[in-house]
Amino acid sequence: MDNSKDLARAERARLILNDPLVVEALAEIKATVMQAWEQSPARDVDGREYLHKYLAVIRQFEGALTRHIETGHIIKADIKAKEESKNLLAKAMERIRG
Repeated sequence: MDNSKDLARAERARLILNDPLVVEALAEIKATVMQAWEQSPARDVDGREYLHKYLAVIRQFEGALTRHIETGHIIKADIKAKEESKNLLAKAMERIRG
């Protein structure tokens, strides 16, 4: 994938993760699952395991989007470093030429 596609995906992921409706929905889901876990009897191993997997899926969803955002940050930093390097080279060439 090229940088422009990765940057677009990073921005879209950021918008999704920061969308108030998504934030609220994820918080509600997590709270519901945690409440169910807290109220489940200790002997309900299968039920607790299911709830644990449910939370793991939520974390994977958030993690997948976060990785796209982090990739975008890395690409932006790389682009900035390359631009700064070009600018330094151009300034050095100007000084050499006089």
